[in-house]
Amino acid sequence: MVGVIRINDKRWLVAASNVYKRQAAGVSRVLAYSHRRTDKAFEAAWNDAVEDGIDHAEVECYRRGVVGFTEPLTYQGQISYETERYKDDEGNDKFRFVLDPDGNKIPIVIRKHSDPLLQFFLKCRRRNTYGDKQELTGDGGGALMMVDETQKAARLAALMAIAKTRKDQGIDDDLSDLA
Repeated sequence: MVGVIRINDKRWLVAASNVYKRQAAGVSRVLAYSHRRTDKAFEAAWNDAVEDGIDHAEVECYRRGVVGFTEPLTYQGQISYETERYKDDEGNDKFRFVLDPDGNKIPIVIRKHSDPLLQFFLKCRRRNTYGDKQELTGDGGGALMMVDETQKAARLAALMAIAKTRKDQGIDDDLSDLA
């Protein structure tokens, strides 16, 4: 357990504001949150460390969605390696693995992109263009009219009275003009 908390120790702040790193650093949850609650400077530094973490996540989101990432190509559960054609001493075509400078086989890699991360990134960064659209409008595309429950009950009572009067007078219509 950490006994003394130093605000200028950025590594501790990142550890305190990240559950996995906090646990790895041996910092108890109670201690970390206690300092955050009671020390305003520590809270501000904590929030800054959290924002740094979010910035790193945003960079990773961009990288995986836009730049992409490589994965080894597999065939029937086995990694495929680069090969080159060569001719043996008898002139027959043969294949051999391509080796890196350390003598290791070079895997064939494919570049992948995360479409969901790209979509998420665009929705967050350009909400007006790519965000989910939800628009509630009133009659003719205008603003919604807000009516409180008392006004609604009074309007309903008035419409019911008009409908009853018409029925009592023997007027047989569809009452569509009351809507």
